[in-house]
Amino acid sequence: MRYRAVGFDVDGTLVQNVGYCWQTFHERFGVSDKVRGILRRRYQEGRITYREWGSREIAIWRALGVTRKDFTKVINSMRLTDGVAESLAVLRRTGHYLFILSGTIRIILEQLLPNYDELFDLVAVSDIHFDEEGRPVSFDPGHPLRNEREDKLLELQSLCRELQMDLSQVAFVGDNDNDAEVLRAAGLGIAFCPQSASARAAADVVVDSADLRSVLPHILGARGKV
Repeated sequence: MRYRAVGFDVDGTLVQNVGYCWQTFHERFGVSDKVRGILRRRYQEGRITYREWGSREIAIWRALGVTRKDFTKVINSMRLTDGVAESLAVLRRTGHYLFILSGTIRIILEQLLPNYDELFDLVAVSDIHFDEEGRPVSFDPGHPLRNEREDKLLELQSLCRELQMDLSQVAFVGDNDNDAEVLRAAGLGIAFCPQSASARAAADVVVDSADLRSVLPHILGARGKV
């Protein structure tokens, strides 16, 4: 097969009714745009690390009295993308290595796709840890960091070395700005209902149908980059 591995983003790709889950949680928990913007700018300017960014956002939620039950309520407003189960079943049957590479939070997968660890060979996502009362207490990026920055491409390159395959043998499905670099580097980059111009421009294929099964013909039959 041309593509030995197929990777997926989560927010907006495997899961709908969410752009970036962190932003969704902030909005639902009542965190102001001003506060969110300050932390985001500090990270973008290199004044705080990715781990510090996540930890400070969790500290805000904890100060607001947010618990795991509140996360559950928000996740209940999200849903799996149409065709997820069928698409993953086809790709497993055809022998593809399946992985998730996303800045999402694991509790979303735990709630919406409880058997995710059986469906995917690798799941690289962020973790929030809770105490016995359900309060968020710590953050784990879940990714190798380059100079303390999130770097999806670094993770993909590391995976390719481990599996002894070239980037050209990987297909990746994503939808937003933080997927653009991986969409550009992969053998086949599929922008799935893209939410950003950069993801659309970086991809080899743009799929505007909101059913994940629409990506299968491109993975199983498309020629991709030469």
